[in-house]
Amino acid sequence: MSKKKVVNEINYIRAFACLSIVFIHAVTVAINSVAISGELRSWMQTFQVALMFATPLFILISEFLLAYAYPKQVPKNFFAKRIHYILLPTSA
Repeated sequence: MSKKKVVNEINYIRAFACLSIVFIHAVTVAINSVAISGELRSWMQTFQVALMFATPLFILISEFLLAYAYPKQVPKNFFAKRIHYILLPTSA
């Protein structure tokens, strides 16, 4: 059985998406906690909205990795196991 090649580009995209999420939260805190008004507030909100691509990007990364890991079909009971893992996590 051959080992799959790691797709390093996905790690760069993931890092970029993580930084974007951090900036979204930082801008949100800045807008809500500092007395900013007028044009600067509008620019900050525009920057905040421009970074909103990061959340759907995580979905795209997840779909890519699943498609890469299972190119022909997913294993039996894949979705049931995934839902169980998400809804009923076990403690280690």
